[in-house]
Amino acid sequence: MLHPSTDIIMNAQQFFAADQSEANLVKLLHAVSVMLQEGAEVLIPTADNAPEGQLLLQTQTTESGLEYMTAYSSKEAYEQGEPCNVISRPLLNYFEAILQMDGIAGIIFNPASPAPFNIQNRMIKELLADAKKNKQQNAISVWRGDITTLDCDAIVNAANSTLLGGGGVDGAIHRAAGPQLLEECKTLGGCPTGAAKITYGYNLPASYIIHTVGPIYNGKVEQRLELADCYKNSLDLARKHHLHSIAFPAISTGAYAYPVDEAARIALLTCTEWINANADYGMSVVLTCFNNGVYNAYLELVKKAQNGELD
Repeated sequence: MLHPSTDIIMNAQQFFAADQSEANLVKLLHAVSVMLQEGAEVLIPTADNAPEGQLLLQTQTTESGLEYMTAYSSKEAYEQGEPCNVISRPLLNYFEAILQMDGIAGIIFNPASPAPFNIQNRMIKELLADAKKNKQQNAISVWRGDITTLDCDAIVNAANSTLLGGGGVDGAIHRAAGPQLLEECKTLGGCPTGAAKITYGYNLPASYIIHTVGPIYNGKVEQRLELADCYKNSLDLARKHHLHSIAFPAISTGAYAYPVDEAARIALLTCTEWINANADYGMSVVLTCFNNGVYNAYLELVKKAQNGELD
């Protein structure tokens, strides 16, 4: 699942200011989606002239004559404007209430900031549906196919240390994502073995790409730790960016020649350990396999895990 979904991103221009870049739209929508997912509260301005014993919420009318509800996404955003009374409510509940209000076109976030942004009711409905759909349970699954086609928050690229593209899954991801990916990767300064860095997904269905560098296999014991770090650090980075679904290729099993059975075992154990350590978060992990050899290796390991034979 995406945060937000591909359809939401594609339709966003008609719901936001026309001068918003696509990158800014993704950031704004992702921020709102995260707030919904995590039950974040917003500060809602209230009117000073309400009758005694009643609570009236402030609205704002745009140049086009549409009336919007308002909210501040943070205390810092609120402090940019003139002081006013506010109440704090979960964004999800506020969105649901707005959709029940007659004559209200949507919501304006951070109305006193230099860059307020508004979301119309149709977009609110899509964001609410996306948030409910994306309530993830911790899970690990195995899938055979092309990782560049997966609709998830992030796919992982088995990159080289330059992050400037290469062969195998690395080249496939760069081709599918488009030239903007290479331009962003040029700004990252490379990546050491076992570490992970994140970029946008650009033309991919996935919102983000997490790039990690696997070890070139030569039989050294420490390479097990480096390969495990690829999975652990990618998952840590996904959580840092509030992502809840991630797809991994079989890192280092191609040109880097890591034995498939051992690499699959490390991948499954590391992802399982991470999920157990982050049981409160909700992460869907997809271990993708481009050929039957890797796929069968994963399936065999999954059977052992289910029987308690994997350690």
